Amino acid sequence: MLNRTLAIYSQFHQFNKPVIDVGHIEIGLQKYYSTHFNQEIVTSVSDMFFQSLKEIQDMLKSVDHYKIAKLPHYNMLSRQDPIDQLLPFYQYLNQNYFIIACRRNNLFEHAISWSLNKITQTLNVYDPHNKIVRFFNMYKDKVKIDPISLTHSLEDYRKYLSWCENNFKIASYYVYETHSSNIEEYILSLPMFNGQKKLFTWKDVYGQEFNDWNKCHYFSSDLSTLSLSTSNAPELLIDSATVDNQSIADNMVKYWDIFVEKYNMVAGTSWPEIKTFADFDNLPDWIKNECREVHDITREIDLIYQSKDMIENKYSRKKLKLNGNQIDSASRNQIIRVQDYLKSHHKDFLDQHETNYKIAKKSIEQMQEIGILQNTIPIKKQTLAEKKFIVKNFEECIEVYNNWISKYPDLGNPISDKVLTYDMQEENKKWNVDRNNLLSITNEKLKK
Repeated sequence: MLNRTLAIYSQFHQFNKPVIDVGHIEIGLQKYYSTHFNQEIVTSVSDMFFQSLKEIQDMLKSVDHYKIAKLPHYNMLSRQDPIDQLLPFYQYLNQNYFIIACRRNNLFEHAISWSLNKITQTLNVYDPHNKIVRFFNMYKDKVKIDPISLTHSLEDYRKYLSWCENNFKIASYYVYETHSSNIEEYILSLPMFNGQKKLFTWKDVYGQEFNDWNKCHYFSSDLSTLSLSTSNAPELLIDSATVDNQSIADNMVKYWDIFVEKYNMVAGTSWPEIKTFADFDNLPDWIKNECREVHDITREIDLIYQSKDMIENKYSRKKLKLNGNQIDSASRNQIIRVQDYLKSHHKDFLDQHETNYKIAKKSIEQMQEIGILQNTIPIKKQTLAEKKFIVKNFEECIEVYNNWISKYPDLGNPISDKVLTYDMQEENKKWNVDRNNLLSITNEKLKK
């Protein structure tokens, strides 16, 4: 979130060079000529870890534009670079970049999040449909987190902190609990914006506050409301903003086309061509892992296949062929809009903010198309309250965390149901809608 929004806010302002989100620099970089900027631009590539750190450093130095980059600890560990290559690379970054380190105050929730990531194999989601088909079964059936996996996630964070402090000259700390709800204030206070004659906010550019835009982003795929409001909702959920009046079969064709297009955009020169999902299944594991973990490309349609048995007796179906794969089509009455299950004031909120939300969303997509962004802004996956709802052994996880944090009291405090309840209430306030303010706006519209 910070990576993308920082790059977007940079486009609101005037700099003497283009500001580009180059993505994960540890994966590897390549140059291309941008007709939009009339110069060479550097960007991350799909061939994971094929470059040495010295080659990555030289690539960064070879282009004349500002760069916003991400360097995850877990990927640096996977590279297994020798220390004599790591230290010069870190020294180069320290001398040439303003370094922000991300932090979490609530290490328990952080560990729960990463444990769920391991189960779902999903780091980020970027569109409502993607989120719905990936996570609905988890809301319906719930999951159990392995205590060992939870402990490993906590240990990973502890090692991340040491990595940051031992290798980097950190100029600013982005603390999720403190800054995520006022990310605009955090970004515009960074030194890179000091020379601007005027600081432009999200509302200046798109006509609504960023937090309101982000709520729209979240509400459009709010699975928590759906899962709590109906026990017999079909698992086949297609976001109405994506499908409108199309049949499910049409959507499967469309998603196949999108899947292949995404694959071809990131495929390395040595990657095989795919014509069916069977072809994708037969790819080497390292290619499939990179598609999923780095480029957010997964077999969404498979999740739809898996759900068809749940509703087979409820709907009449006919068989179609899709690129060699048999699929089912269903009548349009199967399509359930997540918005239909939202709280009434959340629906009203979406209705009021939809126009400006779509304007900003389109603008962000255009930034991605011309190479400013690596991807769009991710959608909030789950609140802490949602995590408690979907984790079967939540109480056991609390016990595991408390046992671990007792060994590292400098990293955090033990937690209890009372503390977590308070945290949930405070977070829910941030994501909720002020009904009184919404009613006031609605009344003003009615008067006009």
